[in-house]
Amino acid sequence: MSLLKVEYLSYDQIARAADDFLEERSITEVPVDIERIIEYDLRLDIITIPGLFKNFDIDGFITGDFSAIYVDESIYTNRPNRYRFTLAHELGHYVLHKEILGQVPITSISEWKRYQANLSPNDRSTIEFQGYAFGGLLLVPRHHLQKHFDANLPEIQPLIKKAVRERIHRSNYLDYALEHLATILAPIFEVSVDVISRRIKKDNLHEDIP
Repeated sequence: MSLLKVEYLSYDQIARAADDFLEERSITEVPVDIERIIEYDLRLDIITIPGLFKNFDIDGFITGDFSAIYVDESIYTNRPNRYRFTLAHELGHYVLHKEILGQVPITSISEWKRYQANLSPNDRSTIEFQGYAFGGLLLVPRHHLQKHFDANLPEIQPLIKKAVRERIHRSNYLDYALEHLATILAPIFEVSVDVISRRIKKDNLHEDIP
């Protein structure tokens, strides 16, 4: 089992890394064109593999030489939001873990699986958390989320007013209001409702729901 020197990054540090990455490339609009960033800005290939998830329980992985990101073909074809998030997640490894992963010659599925199996549980969970966090912050930048959250907050007022009239406590209707708002915002960023819900909670924006 190998132990890596994985830096513990706070959520704010990961957010700043995602913001800096977008700012360096003058990306100011959403949805973020993740494919263009990878293929044209970073010159990485995006390669689809049939059965990657079905056979190996892998959505995607980035090679150790950072020349390509491999993605499950079915996810690419049938689940565009998950495909975008997979790319953003792997890009998180490129940005945050390049020095670590660059020491490992990952060029195939078997090498990736072997590398994962050899990691300590703590290193694996730390690296994956950072990849997931970066992916969500890259596709749903903080300032854009705040702007669209504020603009669409009135859309859930009817639900809240109905709950108040029926004397339903906020703790009992908050999740419904959050889900409804996330459903409105998800298409703006071309991500799943779950990604938006988690981002809203991480940024504590749900506290602004009456």
